[in-house]
Parts: sequence; structure tokens; C-alpha cells
Amino acid sequence: MTDPPNKIGVIVKGPGISTTEALEIARARGYKITLPTLIKWLAKYGIGKKVFGRWYVDKDKFLYFLRYGNHGE
Repeated sequence: MTDPPNKIGVIVKGPGISTTEALEIARARGYKITLPTLIKWLAKYGIGKKVFGRWYVDKDKFLYFLRYGNHGE
């Protein structure tokens, strides 16, 4: 089964999650971060992509980053 295309016919596949979901995951693990901080991490550490103006987070990379990453900079 394939994912249906979005409004412009692009299929976004993989373990991508929204920034809202990523914030919920981070906060559940005790991180007190804001959306701007999350977006900074996504861009700086390559754990997310901006597609047509929206950020998508690679869930596997993000979970690894929260556990082992250098996010204290």
C-alpha cells in the first residue's frame, strides 16, 4: 500500500513526523525546547527536511539524536 499524494501530487515517505510530534517526543523525555530550537536542531544536525515550507523530522534520527546527540551546544 502506498501513501496517497498530497495536494500537489508529492508523496512523502519514510519515518517522517511533524514538528509538533517531535516537540511532544522531546518534551516527554524532559527536554524543555521551543519550536525555533527544534528547527535549529533539524537544520544544523540533518535530522529533518524542509519540504515546500514545512519541516519533516526523521523520527529514527531524532530519537537517536535525543539519546546520544550533541544538542547541548
